[in-house]
Amino acid sequence: MSSKTDRARMRKQSNFFLINPVFNNKFLSRKSNLFSITFFMALIKSGIWVFPAIYASFVISQQPFQQPFSNPDDQYLMTTWFASYFANILGIKTLASFIILHFIFALYSIYLLFRFITKHVEITQQGKSLLLFAMLPAASTIFYWVGMDSFTFLIMVIFLNVKKYPLAVLFLGVIGGLHHFEILLVSSASLLTYQFLRILPKVKSQELFSACSFVFGILIGKLLLNFIFKVQGVVVSKNRVSIGLDGLKSNLELITKYGFLIYWSMLGVIWFVLIVALFKRNRDSLALLLSLLIPLVVVFFVRDSSRVIQLTSFLTIAMGLISNKNILESISNKQIKIIFVFWLLIPWVWVWQGVFGSNILFTVKYVLSRLFVNDLAPWTGNITMWPFS
Repeated sequence: MSSKTDRARMRKQSNFFLINPVFNNKFLSRKSNLFSITFFMALIKSGIWVFPAIYASFVISQQPFQQPFSNPDDQYLMTTWFASYFANILGIKTLASFIILHFIFALYSIYLLFRFITKHVEITQQGKSLLLFAMLPAASTIFYWVGMDSFTFLIMVIFLNVKKYPLAVLFLGVIGGLHHFEILLVSSASLLTYQFLRILPKVKSQELFSACSFVFGILIGKLLLNFIFKVQGVVVSKNRVSIGLDGLKSNLELITKYGFLIYWSMLGVIWFVLIVALFKRNRDSLALLLSLLIPLVVVFFVRDSSRVIQLTSFLTIAMGLISNKNILESISNKQIKIIFVFWLLIPWVWVWQGVFGSNILFTVKYVLSRLFVNDLAPWTGNITMWPFS
C-alpha cells in the first residue's frame, strides 16, 4: 500500500514540479511558475498593442458575406475571414469587444502551449522547453499585435495538442484555410518537409501523416472559402500572392537594409540553440535547417517581415527544436541560463517596413490616458498606428 502511495505522490509531483529544474529554486521548480514568470517578462519586453488592421477585421465581422473595401489593394484583408465570422456568430458589435475576443484567443494559446509542453515533452526536459517556449518571439508577437495573428497562432498550438487525432487535425486545417491560408500553409508545409526529411530511419509515420492531414485540411479550407465568396458575390481583386509579387522590389530593398535584424527577429537568442543543434550534424538538425528555408524565403514577398517569419516557422521550431528530446538533451542547464541572461539583456526587435522595438511605453501611456485625464496618448487619427508611425 505504501509503495502505491509513493508512486501516486511521485506522479503528482511530476505533474506540477520539474524533474530536472533549470534553476535551483523551489518556487521556480514548479512548472507553472517558471513558465508564467518568464512569459510575463516576455510581455514586459514586448508590450501589448493591437494589429494596425484590427479595425478592418472588425468591419468584416459586421458583414462577413460582403466585401467592405472598394480599394482593390485592401480587398485581400477579406481572406483573413474565419475569426471575423466567428465574432459575427457571437454577436460582437463593438471594436472593444472584438479586440478583447482576440486577446482571449492569445491568452488561450499560451495556456495550450503550456499544456502541450507538460503533456508531450519528455519529462526530464520540460524545464528547458518551458523556458525556450516562453522566450520564443512568436509567442509574444500575438500580444505585440493582438488581432488576426492571435487566432492563427491558436490554430497552430491546438494542432500541437491534437496532432495524434487525424480527423481533428483535418478539421482544424479547414478552419485554418478559412482564416489565414498563406501563413498556415507555409508553416504546415515547412513542418511537413521537416517530418519527411527525417522519415528514415526513425520518424513515426503518425507524425508525417498528421502534417499531411493538416496541409490537406488547409487546402480544403481555402477552396471552401473561395466557394463561399463565389456564392455570396464577394470580389477579391488581389490576393496576398499577387500583392507580394508586386512589392518584390521594395521587399528586396528592405531585406538588403535590415536583413540581419529580420532573420534575428525570427528566433532571437533561441538561434543559439539552433546553432548548437546544427553542430551536432544529426539527421534531425539537417532536416530542421532545410525545412526552415521555406519561411526564410517567404520574407522576400512581405513587408511585415518579423511577424510573418515568426509565424511561418513556428510549427517546425516547436516540433523540431524546442520540444525535440535529442536537441534539448544537447543543451546543458548552464547553457540555458546563459541564453536566458542574453535574452533579458538584448532588446526585442521588430521589422515592419522599418525597425521597431518594444511598445511597452505606448501600452503604459495608453492605459494611463484611459484611467486619468491627460494627453499621453493621441486621440486623433489612427491610434493603432501610434507606435509604428
